[in-house]
Amino acid sequence: MLTVIRGTIHPISSEIIKNGVLIIENGMIKRVGSEHSVPIPNDANIIELPNAHITPGFIDPHTHIGLALEEFIGDSDVNEATNPITPALRVIDAIDTKDPAFKRAIEAGITTVGILPGSANLIGGLGAALHTYGNNINEQTLKFPIGMKMAFGENPKKTYKKQKKTPTTRMANTKLIREAFLETLHYIEKQKNANQNENDKKKKKPFKQNLDYQALSELLAKKLVARIHAHRSDDILAALRIAIEFDFELWIDHATESHLIIDQLKAQKNLKGCVVGPIMTARYKFELRNRTAKTPGILVKNNILTALTSDHPVLPVYYLKEYMHLAIKHGLPKEHALKTVTLNSATALGLENILGTLEEGKRADIVIFNNDPLKYESTPKYVLIDGNVVFSD
Repeated sequence: MLTVIRGTIHPISSEIIKNGVLIIENGMIKRVGSEHSVPIPNDANIIELPNAHITPGFIDPHTHIGLALEEFIGDSDVNEATNPITPALRVIDAIDTKDPAFKRAIEAGITTVGILPGSANLIGGLGAALHTYGNNINEQTLKFPIGMKMAFGENPKKTYKKQKKTPTTRMANTKLIREAFLETLHYIEKQKNANQNENDKKKKKPFKQNLDYQALSELLAKKLVARIHAHRSDDILAALRIAIEFDFELWIDHATESHLIIDQLKAQKNLKGCVVGPIMTARYKFELRNRTAKTPGILVKNNILTALTSDHPVLPVYYLKEYMHLAIKHGLPKEHALKTVTLNSATALGLENILGTLEEGKRADIVIFNNDPLKYESTPKYVLIDGNVVFSD
């Protein structure tokens, strides 16, 4: 199948192309360029709209879609709040892909979501990246795992204070995380010795695998990144200290007070970036008291890789574009705005090589808007995933 889309193209990775042409073949982007430089085959299926603007599919890198339903928030698989250290949990074993929020996300131009465990546990488990369209979890999964969910601050200590067990303070939060990493280092050493002694019958002992330590060992080997829930600046700094101590890479998710510690963030080599949001809720807990919609703009202006999130269902994922507009209103430069919901979000999921920009050789996840997407009133008229039209208005 060969499809041609005509209009104003926002490649993200390069300058806007007016009177542009984008050709799709076999689910991939084959050509992108001006109508003068890209010849259109005679037998092509052409999608063309007056004032059409074409962008990559929008991406929300931090959601709980399919784990907690909007319609019945009490039926939730977000948190296994029975043990603060649960790194071996896998969200793909719990996601309900029939959650109606997936369909609403598609209609809003969101083609990919990152799905993470919640923040009740200090180390919560392994997240996944899914297409928002498909028939089942196997078909929709783009990447698993996308990172190890961790959480600092109020949520873990409140969760376990109710159960009258540790942690109940921030001191205990970091102590338990350190213990988990130290035990993982011991586990790695034992595994290494077991492998070395494999051919020595006298020294050979059966090695007992541990799923939790195995998952954390992937993080310490930098095969995974940490996706760390942190709002307060002191919690963000605690996360950075532990990342330095055990030498792993991390993203700060929510990053509510990140604008207060810009210099420290810029100096941290292990920090990959910040996933900011949600930025429209009430300040319903103490650690949100300094939240501002100015944060994304401040981070971007300081060259810190920044993506936006809804934290669905805290805020609905299908209003992701509106959260971008709010950030623009409060200082996010327009020329960087679309990156916060496309390329930067793809990077947070480790999918920047296949998604997030309109470039030759990338998957054809595309939104065709009826107007400039930086205008509030613009809406998707077509949404394509892997080159197939999954929504048309």
